Parts: sequence; C-alpha cells; structure tokens
Amino acid sequence: MERILFHLDANAVNARRMNRDLNELEFLAETGVIDIQFSEVANKEASAGSRLRSDKVDEYTWAGLTADASLEDEWRREIQAAVFPFGVRSDSQRNDIEVLLTAKLAGAVLVTTDGASKTQPRGILGSSRELAALGINVLSPPDALTFAKRCSERL
Repeated sequence: MERILFHLDANAVNARRMNRDLNELEFLAETGVIDIQFSEVANKEASAGSRLRSDKVDEYTWAGLTADASLEDEWRREIQAAVFPFGVRSDSQRNDIEVLLTAKLAGAVLVTTDGASKTQPRGILGSSRELAALGINVLSPPDALTFAKRCSERL
C-alpha cells in the first residue's frame, strides 16, 4: 500500500515542537509510515517567519505546480468559489488557493489550522465539504494524526 502524502500549510509549522499532534505526524514521517511536504507557496510563507521556522521548513521537500495552466485556472476558480465565495481579498487568500491547488495536484491531504473556529468560521477547514467535492482533503492536525494512524494500521 502506498504511503499517504500530507502537505503542511504554513500555519502548521511545528518549529517549537509544541504541537503534540504535529510531533506525532512528524514521527510517522521520520519512520517512513507517511510522507510530509510543503507546497512551494506554503514553504515560502512559512520560511518568512523566524529562523527557527525557516530551519523547520527546510527539513521538508516542497511541491510546485506543473499541470496544464488552463486546467489549473479552472480549478483555481472552483477552489475560490468553495473557500472564498465573496471573492479573494488578500495575498494570503490567494496563497491559500495555490496551497489547495497544489495539494489537489499532488493527491495530498492538506494539514491546516485555518478556519472552522469562532474567529474564522469559514476558512479552509470550514470549507472542507466543498473542497472534498473538488477532490481536496483538508484536515486539522488532530484529525490528520487520526487518519494517518488508521491508514498505517492497514499497512
């Protein structure tokens, strides 16, 4: 069975190793149970923080976009409609679309803390149903860990 590929969003950089769920996901990657990458956009966003964050991001490979540009544009529109139905208002939201598109093209599960909270009810996690309909799976760190463990039990 093929290992599950997870893409980390820029907000899922575990530079201080304070997030227990991300620590366990990283351990599963280190032991070859799963694979972890960043998208090119998430890599750049996450590297822009502290030296500690930049060093953490450098531990992983990243994936860029290489598919048919016209197809990518259609997917961008669909992703935007799913996550930002009232339009994109910032570079951060444009980056979210690129991160989601890269996860789709790579067949990766995106691990993020963006959305589904009181302060940010929609966001990426709050749009998980709409994204799943587009073939993009997004999970919070605890849900990603549960999914990874379930998948590793089948190996």
